[in-house]
Order: sequence, then structure tokens, then C-alpha cells
Amino acid sequence: MLRSLVGSEMCIRDRKEAAQAGFNTTVFYAYTNSALLPLMDAAAQSGLKAFVYPTVPVSVRKGDETREQMIADVKARMSHPALLGWYIVDEPEGIGKASADVAEELYRLVKETDPQHPCSMVTMSPTAAGLYRDGTDIMWVDPYPIPHAPADTVGKVTAGAVAAVEKDKPVWVIPQAFDWGIWRDGKFLVEGVHRPTDAEERCMTYLALVNGAKGIIYWAFLGSRYSILDYPEHWAYMKKLAGEMRTLTPALLTPSVTGVLKIAPADAPLDTMLKRVAGQWYVFAVNRNPQGCSARITLPKALKAKNAEVLFEKRSVGVAGGSWKDDFKPLDVHVYRLTAD
Repeated sequence: MLRSLVGSEMCIRDRKEAAQAGFNTTVFYAYTNSALLPLMDAAAQSGLKAFVYPTVPVSVRKGDETREQMIADVKARMSHPALLGWYIVDEPEGIGKASADVAEELYRLVKETDPQHPCSMVTMSPTAAGLYRDGTDIMWVDPYPIPHAPADTVGKVTAGAVAAVEKDKPVWVIPQAFDWGIWRDGKFLVEGVHRPTDAEERCMTYLALVNGAKGIIYWAFLGSRYSILDYPEHWAYMKKLAGEMRTLTPALLTPSVTGVLKIAPADAPLDTMLKRVAGQWYVFAVNRNPQGCSARITLPKALKAKNAEVLFEKRSVGVAGGSWKDDFKPLDVHVYRLTAD
């Protein structure tokens, strides 16, 4: 389960702290060998993997780059121990400035040179994910809704991207971990603008997961003018989320069980996911609304269970006949673990 925080600005100490918290990957935007390889060395020393540009990004090409030069760049990086995969283009329909044909051409060059590492790209919408799907092995999508749109935007965009690539490729989601106020005005907490709250951050993360994301890549990069390390309380919460995902990785990497879980009332604003791992059921339930709610969850295959442990909350709820009721605060997330029959 990929758990990443984008940010080449982190020093080695901070990268080690990130790895200890549960992050396992980073993304570097440097693209020359002289700038990139030292960053990859530092990532390897910290126990992190990395996605990197294979060569000069399309958006900054001067027009005189040759195929031979691009292949040489790939070869210079492809054997590095920190390399997890290639970053073909960043938002090709926007700042990446790459048509689908150009992205596919670069993808083919990279795969011919290095067939061992997967290629990725990030698009800004499900529509773009469908348009560019043939230029990547893994499709990333980056909804950044807070505060101009609700947190449940992330679930909708994730589901849309999964449908757009027709389950042919895994979708990884990039939840927002920065402040639009700083991006636009260079100021923290501009009136009416805020970075995601802890509840919004956790809700967006789990909405991505229950709607089909196979990896999470938070974006909090100096390019957004928001260095998360300058905000210790935010960084502390991101590390907490990374720890949760590390704990849940065995379940998250298991295929979901469908057609079993029941929610009442039927119109409860919950996005859910069910997993079974090593004789235990994991029920993920996310309140996508900014209002609280109550719901009854029924898992018939856990008829004998007497309790459901609510992970990360230091509590459990009573279960009778495979059914239990629980309350959800606005944007709340509960992850239940039950012993299977």
C-alpha cells in the first residue's frame, strides 16, 4: 500500500521521521541528474522509495532534446535503489503541457528502456484520466477541494477515475495537504480559506480508499508555498494517518468483498468497504456529509461476533446477530474489526 508525502524539500532527518511514521514513498520534481540523484540517495538512506521524472519534463523542454539523451537519463536512474517508478507527466492537461500522444510517446520510450519499473502520471479529473490512460501504468488523480468544495468531492473523483480507466490500471489519489490561501496569497488562514482540518484530511483519505484508490500520495510541497514542516500540528496529524494506513495495509491490499454489508437507513450518507483478512472482517465506514448521523451496520457473516473493535479509537461496540449501531460525527470515519465465523 503506497503511502506518500510529496516533498523534496525534506531534509534527511525529516525523511527518516516520515519513514518511521509510516510513509514509504516520496515524489521528486528535480529532473537533472545532478539535482535528482543526491535526493534519491537521501531517500534510500531514509528507507524511502521514490517516483521521479525519467528525463526533462515536457513542460520545460527546450525543443532540442534528443531521444538518445532521454534514454541516457532513464538509464542513469533506472538502477538506483530508491527508484519505485517513473513520473511521466504532472497534470498533462494543465501545467504539464502534454497531449495524450506526447505522453504516450514518452511512456513507450521509458518502457522500452526500463520495463521493470511502473510509470505513473497525475491528472486533474476523471475525464482526463480516461483521455491519458494509455500513457501510464498507474493513474493518479489530484482533487484539492478544501474549502471551495466539500470533502466528498474526493470520493466522487476517485470513483470517476476508477471508472475512466475501466479497471485496467490502479488509481492512486492525491489528497490535499496544503492551504489554498498560502498558494494564492502567501498567507496562512486567509479569511474564508483554510487548509484541511484533521476531520477533512482523514475523511478525504478514507473516501479515496473506499472508492477504489490503491495508493495515497499527499501533496504538501514548497511549490504550493506550503511547507508542511512549518506547521507541526498538521505534520503530526499526517504522520498519524500514515500510521493508520500502515496498520491497515494487509486489509487494504486484499480484494474487497461486495454484496454482503448492509446499511440502515438505506440513505445513510456512508461510503463503505468490506475486507476479509486472516479470519477477520474489516468494515470501513465514512460519513461523507458535514452533518452527523447514526446508522446500523449488518454483516451477516459475523453472526457469532459479540463485539466490533473500532480501530484507532480505543473502543468497541456491541454486536448482536452480526449487527451493530454507531454514531458518526460530521465527516467521521470508523474502521471496525470483527472475528469471522
